[in-house]
This record gives sequence, C-alpha cells and structure tokens, in this order.
Amino acid sequence: MAQDARPAGHLPARGGVVPRGPATRRWLGRRLAGGIALWLALLGPGLTADRPAGTSSVPVPAVTGPVPATAAPGDASHGYPFFASNLDLAKYGYVEEEFFIEGTATRYDIGATNFAGTVPNPVAAVVDGGHPYKTRLVVRRPREARQFNGTAVLEWYNVTNLYDVEIDWFQSHEFLMRNGYAWVGVSAQNAGIATPVTGLREWSPARYGTLDVTAGGSVTGDALAFDIYSQAAQAVRLSGRGKGTGPQVMGELRVRHVIGSGDSQSAGYLGVYVNAVHPQAHVIDALLLHSGGQVTREDVDIPVFKLLTETDVTSLGLGANLQPDTDRIRTWAVAGSSHSDVQLLTYRGPLQTRDLGTVPATGTAAGCTLPPRSTIPVYKVQNTVYRDLRRWLLRGEAPPHAPPLEVETLGPPVELARDADGNALGGIRLAEHAVPTGLNTGVNGGAGFCNLWGASVPFDAATLAARYPSHEDYVARVAKVTLDNLRDGYLLLPDAAETLRQAEDAAVP
Repeated sequence: MAQDARPAGHLPARGGVVPRGPATRRWLGRRLAGGIALWLALLGPGLTADRPAGTSSVPVPAVTGPVPATAAPGDASHGYPFFASNLDLAKYGYVEEEFFIEGTATRYDIGATNFAGTVPNPVAAVVDGGHPYKTRLVVRRPREARQFNGTAVLEWYNVTNLYDVEIDWFQSHEFLMRNGYAWVGVSAQNAGIATPVTGLREWSPARYGTLDVTAGGSVTGDALAFDIYSQAAQAVRLSGRGKGTGPQVMGELRVRHVIGSGDSQSAGYLGVYVNAVHPQAHVIDALLLHSGGQVTREDVDIPVFKLLTETDVTSLGLGANLQPDTDRIRTWAVAGSSHSDVQLLTYRGPLQTRDLGTVPATGTAAGCTLPPRSTIPVYKVQNTVYRDLRRWLLRGEAPPHAPPLEVETLGPPVELARDADGNALGGIRLAEHAVPTGLNTGVNGGAGFCNLWGASVPFDAATLAARYPSHEDYVARVAKVTLDNLRDGYLLLPDAAETLRQAEDAAVP
C-alpha cells in the first residue's frame, strides 16, 4: 500500500518512511479524522465515581460578583480586572468574570518548609481559625453548559514579580478553550494584593481596596493562603449546584473535577499543600506541579503530575529531588525547555505593558550571556498533561512514563549530558529539539532573571544547509519525531499538526 494511502488511524512503523511536503498535510488530515472517535472518548463522559460535592469540611466562602468593569482594559482608571484577557474569548464561546470571595480562614502549622525539598512536609496541624479574609477569583469558562467538559483548572497565581501572573493559563489557554475546560485564577498570596504599585490594592483602590489575606495585618505573610485556596476550590466545586453563599462563580456549570495547577513559586506552595493540607481538605481531585514542588508523599490519594523544564532540573536544583513514578505520581521533563520561555513572554508581555506600563526585556537589552528564552514549546506537553490528568480521573488510566533528562553530574549544580551542539540529551524530545535549527537550552548567564529564561541561538545558514540537504528532508525528520511523540503519548493530535505545519512553513535549510 502506498504511504499516502494508509488507512485512517494507522501510524507508520518506527524508522518507516514518512510522507513529505503536501502529502504530510493530507496524511495527517486522515490521521486526525481517524482519531476523532478516540479523541472524543477521552474527553467525553467519565467512567469513575466523583467525590460528592460538599463532603469536605472546608468552609464555603461568601461570593460577590460578577464584579462589573467600569472601564475598558487599558483605561487609566483601572476599573477592570487586572490582566484581563486580551484574547478573543468569544470566538471560543468563553466569558471572563471576576468574583470576590470572603470568609474566615484557618492557619496551619506547616513546620519547616522547603518548597523544593526532598522530604515531604507532614500533615499540618491546625493552629487556629477565624481569621477574616477577602480576595478575588478570575473565571474564564464556557458560556454554555453544553460546551463544558466538567473539569475546572484552579491556578494559584504566581507572585514572583510581586503581582498576579497566570503562567499556566498563558501556556495552555488555547488547549483549555478548544476542549471545554474552565479556568479559575486564585489570588492567594499577600504579595499580589498588598505590594506597593503592582499589588491589586494600589493598582486599583476603587476595585480592590477591600481585599486582604492577612486578617487586617494580624497574620503575617501567607499563613492563610492554603486555606484560602481550599475555600476557592469549594466555591468552584459547589457552583451550579444551588449551594454556597451568594452568586455561583461558575454560573450554571456543574463542576465534576477540580485540577489544581501552579507554576514555579506557586508549584512550591501547592507541593506543600498536597502533602500537608490536602489530606484534611480533600477539595482538589488532581494536581499539576509545573516547574516546582517538593517530593510528593507516597501515600497521596490523587493524581499528581510534575512537569519540569531543563532549567528546573539544573539551575533550580529540582534534579536532586526527582522521585520514581508510582500509580499516583508522574514526572516528565522536556529537553531544551526553559523556566520562562517565548510562549510565556508572547502572552504575558502585552498585558504587562498595558496594565503596568513596563515592557519585558528581550534580546541584548536583557543583559544575558546568550540570547534569552528557549523556543521549545513545552506548552504542547503541558496540554497533554492536562488531558492526561482528566483521563486519569475519568477512566483510571495512568499516563505513560517518560525518560528523564540525562544527568552528567548532580553537582550542585546539576549538569546535563549534551550533544555536540550543546543541546541536552534524554527527557521528552520534541521535534523542535530533536531536529534542531539551533541551540535551545534552559541554562543562561547574566543579570536578573537570565538564569530562568534559558537561551535560543539559531544555527547559521551554512550549518542548516550541511545538516538538512533539502527542505523535504527537514520536514520528514520533524514528521517522524512528531509522530513518535504522538504514539508515545507526549503530544496531542492538534499540537502534532501544528508542529508539522510550522515545519513546512520554516525556511530550512
């Protein structure tokens, strides 16, 4: 049978010939068509029982909202949600709404906390309760219940830069919207609310002046953050069921599963949360620890997925606390990727400029040793992680294992094995890395956040020409790696198609 006449749903054998040029698009189109039934099955009704809504002892917060905007995004009055989305949400049938939640929160005795520790924090004891708080949720969800797949991603806002940033939304928003997920951002930490200039209260006193997660200053730091996050999960879980106090944060949508999510510092907090607080709270059903988090306790009763970039394993030292996969834990690391990459800059940069008046440093202006930010699309693997967590919950099917990045020495710092170009070996190897058009690494030097940005250094024309005899040869190599990743379970069909389209459009050699 000719290659371009393969039956739908059939993948070429490893090492087999992959159709080239326009034939690649035709072949993949049939592959996508043949996979529709499987795709819908993975995203369709579930097979496992759910935790009944409201069975947790976590209090249900009072809800106010949706809080109306009094000005368009970008207006100097700041009468709109901070970092209000600039995407065409309506194109996907989505709406964005902001709510305030308030109540009284519990303090936990977390003990000595190492957010990237090799020993899990033990279950936390309750210190005391009754501490008043008020904070916000930002909800992006399908407008119609028929679009909703029943799963809400609850992201703990990252406040490393002293303002709320929704890193996981920036990475995977298109996947979430094309597949009917809801996304909810939680302002759990004081830095995002009370920091001068960039914190919510000062950024828009009229809108956010009453927010407080420190009980009027009587509680220091983020002592209430863990319980605030739990109560936000309760507000999401009970929405659409006629329960709770005040408006429903999800409208009429009935949430079946809540997937916790957080990147970097937020993953650090959520790593402690799943070990120390979740055993008492039981309000999230699965967890993504993206670029952070301590070792997860072996008796965890929910799926926990740790997704790491090359930077996390090396510069941030997480290579020292890797743990074996279990029936509830998975760890994937993506070769060539960086902690803060081009995808994040693309979607965060315009909002940072609009709402804070600051332009992210790029290129030589960033002061890095190498041109900053990896271009390896780790977001495509993150999309797969969200899909797999949902399938884990719905069907009880654990995701595939993935090879670790190859370590030369544990240091510190951790040093990875690399090829002659300087590209890392091992790990999940996307085509953009395995069929390189340059150096992509999670490691960089220089001032500021350069160590988190990694680097991307394109090959010159002569190097490309020597490596790839023709454009068709380059596309064929990309297609083979991409289809292998699709088969191995690290890529989704739409993202594989995007990779092949990008390869065909690339000026290589």
